[in-house]
Amino acid sequence: ELPRGILDYAWSPDGRSFALLGGPQYPPDRYRGNAADPEQARAWYQSRPRTVNRLKYQWDARGLLDAEPAQVWLCSADGDDAPRMLTDGHVEASRPRWAPDRRIAYIAEFEERERGRPDAVWSVDPRPGAPKALWQDRRAVLTYAFAPDGHLAAVADHQREMPVNCHQALFIDGRCVTTDLDRSVGVRIASDSEIQAELPDPVWSADSKYVY
Repeated sequence: ELPRGILDYAWSPDGRSFALLGGPQYPPDRYRGNAADPEQARAWYQSRPRTVNRLKYQWDARGLLDAEPAQVWLCSADGDDAPRMLTDGHVEASRPRWAPDRRIAYIAEFEERERGRPDAVWSVDPRPGAPKALWQDRRAVLTYAFAPDGHLAAVADHQREMPVNCHQALFIDGRCVTTDLDRSVGVRIASDSEIQAELPDPVWSADSKYVY
C-alpha cells in the first residue's frame, strides 16, 4: 500500500519485487503539524490553502486535489519490506516497467517545462542511484517495451515538441521504423484535438525480430 494509492505496477521477472507508481508521502500540515493517521493526512492536505504558480496545476483534474506528481516505488512481493520511493521531484512518472538489466524503466519529462509532455524513457536502479535517460528526442512518448535482447521499442509523436496532437510512430532504439505509414500506430479515439486513451505496450516476438 502506498500513501496515495497505487496507480500502476509491474512485477519483476524473478517474482520477488513490484515496481509501483504512486504519489509521495503527504507532507506535514504547516499549521497543524503531523497527522494522526493517513486519512487525516489526506484530509488536511486536500483542505490546505493553495497558491497556484504553475500552468499544470489541474493535471487532468487529479491535480486539483493532489499537487504532487506520481513517483516510482519499489516493494517486495511478499510484503516484508516497506515500499521505498526511487524517484522524486516535480516531474510526473508513468508506466513503470522492468528493463532486462533489472533496472526499473518509466516515462517522464526530460526536464520540467510548463507546457511539456513526457518525452523521455528513464531507468532507475532498485538500489540507491540516480535515474538515467535511456531515450530522449523531444518527442512525447506514449508507451514502450523492451525486447528480450534489450532493444527498446517506443511509440512517440512523429514530430518533435508538438503542442497539440499529431501522428504517433514506432521507434526502435531511437530510429523511426514506420515512416511509410500515413497514420498513427495503434487504434485510438480522438475528441477535439486531444487523445486521452492510453495505448497498450508494444509486444516483441520471442526472437526480438518483430514488434506487434
